[in-house]
Amino acid sequence: MNEPFFEHPITTRGTEIDGTATISTYTFLRYFEHIRWMLMQEPHLGLVELIHASHFFVVRTQVLEMRRRIGMGVALIVRTHFEHCGRSTARVLHEAVRADDGAVVARARVTGVWLGGDRKMARLPDAFRDFAHMQAGFADPDLINADVAGDPWLEADRGGHAGSFITPRTWAFPALSVATEPPKSVPPELLFEHTLTVAPRDLDVFGHVNAATWLSFAHDARFFADRAGVLPADTSGRHWTARIGLFYGREAVVGDRLRIGVWQPAPRALAYVFADDSGASPTPLCMARGDYSPGGAPVTEPTDNLPC
Repeated sequence: MNEPFFEHPITTRGTEIDGTATISTYTFLRYFEHIRWMLMQEPHLGLVELIHASHFFVVRTQVLEMRRRIGMGVALIVRTHFEHCGRSTARVLHEAVRADDGAVVARARVTGVWLGGDRKMARLPDAFRDFAHMQAGFADPDLINADVAGDPWLEADRGGHAGSFITPRTWAFPALSVATEPPKSVPPELLFEHTLTVAPRDLDVFGHVNAATWLSFAHDARFFADRAGVLPADTSGRHWTARIGLFYGREAVVGDRLRIGVWQPAPRALAYVFADDSGASPTPLCMARGDYSPGGAPVTEPTDNLPC
């Protein structure tokens, strides 16, 4: 398998759309995680037997850039290639493109750490390292595929309806980068704090909060900060998430009470710090930064008397 990309088709589903009738950002993180799990099962990488012996990858950092918001029933091709590999770490680039015209929908850069059955860092097999080093030379950093779609904002030529949950309009955003960095420090005064208790549904097969779930936690914190009226004008109200970077420090498990602090590190951006509310450790569990673009209205406005 000496190929520049690992490719797999995915078709978006109605159960994956959010209130805007488009596929949510954290769903794309789950798409990409699913593809990584498939990639790990490639026999020539030498991971399968180790996985059977309780080895696994844990995500250390991931940055997601949204280029478009699309609805259900859209055929995608997810392309993945290794960008870097060390003794116990590997970094990949993911890119989801529309199957019909190759337009980029979402990209992500993800760094994972290989752990042994004792949950300590373990050495990656030579076969895996050799393949990753080979594949890293096939593509330029921060880019897999050229974006062929023309309109940088609203793709009106593709149709869609503002009030439809089946065929919504497709929104497009200017290119950013997946090379963003975590917030450097936490200010003494935050715009808002949101607390939550980790529920059993938030855990994955490894018994901790799934890497994509942290993004939904950040999304909730932004929602409640906006409801409290404390966000700056350039991030308040209805906004799309154009890019989000998540940088993980420690795992969270069921029953942990998290305190999520929100502040603004730059125009049209919000930062998040996830702290353990017990005070057991001063080290953040996760730091995140999101960049936002106006839009993101719900396809159906909520009411108080809608029958369920």
